[in-house]
Amino acid sequence: MKTDYSDMTPIEIRVAIIRASTTQAEIARSAAKDGRTCSRMTVCRVIDGMIVSDRVRRAIADAIRENLKKAGM
Repeated sequence: MKTDYSDMTPIEIRVAIIRASTTQAEIARSAAKDGRTCSRMTVCRVIDGMIVSDRVRRAIADAIRENLKKAGM
């Protein structure tokens, strides 16, 4: 399994999210901070590369990273 978010395809990212036992909605909630909003569709579009958001990318990477830490990788 790849450990770097930037090297992953959209399908690999979605699989990693499922393996992390989280959802795109939970990622959107974690990315919505400081009065900013974030929807599930925004997360989906960032995963698909349709839009760019550093805040959402970091939230996705954090969700995937937590799964890797639990697996001991």
